[in-house]
Amino acid sequence: MRRRLLLGCVLVLSLLSLTGCWNRRELNELTVVVALGIDKAKDGYIVSAQLVNAQEIAAKGGSGYATPITVYQGKGATVFEALRRMTTEINRRLYLSHIRVVVLGEELARQGIGDALDFLSRDHELRTDFYMLVARGSSAEKVLSALAPLEKIPANKMFSALQVMKENWAGVMEITLDELLADMLSEGIDPVATGIRLTGKSEAAGNKSNVQKSKPDAVIQYDGMAVFREDRLIGWLNEEESTGFNYVMRSLESTIVSLACPEGGGKVGMELQRVQSSIHARVQEGAPAIGIHVKAEANIGDVECPMKVMELQNVPPLEEKLEEAIRSSVQAAVTKSKTRLKTDIFGFGRAVHRDQPKLWKQIKGSWDERVPGLPVEIQVDAKIRRVGTVTDPVNPRKE
Repeated sequence: MRRRLLLGCVLVLSLLSLTGCWNRRELNELTVVVALGIDKAKDGYIVSAQLVNAQEIAAKGGSGYATPITVYQGKGATVFEALRRMTTEINRRLYLSHIRVVVLGEELARQGIGDALDFLSRDHELRTDFYMLVARGSSAEKVLSALAPLEKIPANKMFSALQVMKENWAGVMEITLDELLADMLSEGIDPVATGIRLTGKSEAAGNKSNVQKSKPDAVIQYDGMAVFREDRLIGWLNEEESTGFNYVMRSLESTIVSLACPEGGGKVGMELQRVQSSIHARVQEGAPAIGIHVKAEANIGDVECPMKVMELQNVPPLEEKLEEAIRSSVQAAVTKSKTRLKTDIFGFGRAVHRDQPKLWKQIKGSWDERVPGLPVEIQVDAKIRRVGTVTDPVNPRKE
C-alpha cells in the first residue's frame, strides 16, 4: 500500500514539472522589429517601428513589396500603449528581441527621455545592448523611414556602421541603453548619446529609387554627440569635440589625424593606435582639480612634405604636433561641455568621488554649480612607432 502511495506521489510531482511552453509564439503570429523611433506627441508619444518585409529580403527578383522594410506608427499616452496600438494595424504581435537601434526625436530629447526609456529597460523581451541614437534636427520617424544604400535593412546599416566606425574613426561613439541609463542614474557624470542626421532631400529618403542612384538624394549619417543634463538634451558636440571626448572616454583602436607639415606646406597623415587615457582628481587650495592624461601611439600613413621621415631628428617635431592636435581636441570637448553647456560628461565628479571621497561628501550637493569653473589640466604623450616603407615623399615636386 505504501509503495503504491509513494508511486502515485512521484507521478503527480512529475506531472507538475511538465508545464509546457506557456509563452510559445508561432512565427506566423509575429513580426520582427529591427528599430524603434520615439517622438513626442502633444499628449503622449508617437512610436515608429521599422519592420522587416521578409518576402522582399528573400526575393532575388521582383516582389510585391515596394521596399524591404515598412515603418508603422502608433500613438499613445505611454510608449507601451503606443506599441500595443500599433498591433491593431499590423494584426501581428511585435517581436522586439532583434532591435538593433532606438532613435529618439530631438524634440523628445529636449523635453526629457527618462519616462520614454522606462519601457525599454523594463520589458523582458528587450535586450539592452542596442544602440541609442538622437535624431539631430528631425523626428525619429523620418530617420527610420529612410532607406540605406548597400543594405536592405536600414537598422542593420546604422548598427554595422557604428561597429565599423568605433574601430576606425574617433568622431563617433556608440552608446548602448545600458550605458545611457547607468550615466543617467549615477552621481558625478552626465550622459551622452550618438547623433544621427537625415541629410539631403528628406522627402526622397523613403523612396526605393533614391538608393538606386549612384548619388542618393537623401542619406542618413552620424553627426556628433548629444549632450544631456540628467535626462534632457541641452546641446551637441561637433566632430572635433566628439573626437576629443572619445580620446578620453574610450580606448580607441584606430583613427586618423592630419597634421600640418613642420615646414614646406602640405600634410602628414597619422593613424592613431592604442589610445589610452586616465582621469584623476586632486585637491588644490581646498577645492577639486582634474588631471587628464592621454597616451597614444601612431603610424605615419602619408607624407606631403619635403622631409625624410626615416631620419630620427624629424620624428620629435611630428610627435609634438600630434600631441598638440590631440590636446586641442580634448580641450575643445572640455570647454564646450564644462563651460558652455555646464555639464560633466567626462565624469569628473566620479573621479573626485573615487580619488577624494571626503571632499566629495562635502561638495556633491553643489557639484553642478562647481563644474563650469573646475580647473582641468590636459597632458598628452604621443609616440610615432612606424613611418612606413617609403623613406622619402613619392611626389618629386616636394623635393
